[in-house]
Amino acid sequence: MKIVRGLDNARRLLCDGRGLDLEDVPQAVRDGIRRVFGAPLTPLQVVERIVRDVRHNGDDAVRRLTIDLDGAAPDEFEVPNAAIAAARRQAPPNVVDALETAAERIRAFHEAAVNKGWMDYAAGYGQI
Repeated sequence: MKIVRGLDNARRLLCDGRGLDLEDVPQAVRDGIRRVFGAPLTPLQVVERIVRDVRHNGDDAVRRLTIDLDGAAPDEFEVPNAAIAAARRQAPPNVVDALETAAERIRAFHEAAVNKGWMDYAAGYGQI
């Protein structure tokens, strides 16, 4: 377990030397950003703009951005329960088990992380 204090220190620890050089992206990515967003933004600026747009415009923003980025958008964003059940029946049991375990860990992490300091040493995660 490593304790990191301060946002800048955390950012350095998580990003430096891990292939996440967010300022140096390929020319094709820079060209795509300029095409979609009309400005030479950094990847971080792109994420901030997307989050702000989705918070303000909801599904309309998601649909527009999906079209701009991928060239098409689904008619609906919500997957019908019947389709989820069918996919679950077709998936190998070990995949279903792995997804359920991941979902439970994510749920436990977020429930434990609600506006308080906590540490689960056995599971290896926490927040101060």
